[in-house]
Amino acid sequence: MYEGRVFRAEEHVDRLYESARTGGVRTRLARSRVKAQLSRFAGDCGRRNGLVRIMLGEKGLKLVSVPGRRYSPNCYKRGVCLRTSVMKRSGARFLLSRMKSKDCLTGVMASSERSSKDIFDTLLLTNEGHVGEGTTSNVFIVKGGVIVTPPLWEGILDGVTRRAVMELASREGLKVREDVLLRHDLYNADEGFLTNTSMEIMPVSYVDGRRIGRAAPGPVTRRLRHAFKSVVASL
Repeated sequence: MYEGRVFRAEEHVDRLYESARTGGVRTRLARSRVKAQLSRFAGDCGRRNGLVRIMLGEKGLKLVSVPGRRYSPNCYKRGVCLRTSVMKRSGARFLLSRMKSKDCLTGVMASSERSSKDIFDTLLLTNEGHVGEGTTSNVFIVKGGVIVTPPLWEGILDGVTRRAVMELASREGLKVREDVLLRHDLYNADEGFLTNTSMEIMPVSYVDGRRIGRAAPGPVTRRLRHAFKSVVASL
């Protein structure tokens, strides 16, 4: 939520309903009504930046305003360090792998593996050993000027910010594709970054002790962050 406006509210609500249907949660509330309530709720919050937690169940809808997580400016200036988790991401064979729900146990357990305060987040691999996602974020790399992110069929979350960044990249004339990523690809990338609603676009400087590219943020990451900020400013 940016100054009382929800970024891509319709996409968030659509994903919520898809998750509810997959999880067998029934609701009599129409999507249009939820979207209207979300817009009204955000407006009532005033010119506030933060997050809106949407909870949809058989008993109805609940909206809660929570402060956005604050990240150190140094994270964006120097990039963050990641390490690979021993936990595995529930793959595409697991029905709920792409559901947006309150079940965050895998992410919580993976986060507990951070060996030091210098580790910003942990990466979850699929059962096949492919790069999946962060505990609460989607993963991107840049190699040879091409932006690559794991495909949805790997069972990763269809992040709204992920989708927005892919659209922005195409609009900026950058090549972007979905493809299987191995840790080898991460270690040898020119750039890397994470995306989610709160951090937006977070540059990555190290993965498992390996330096990613020559500097973080790299030129493509900086360009995308600038473009994203422009979109948000125009809400």
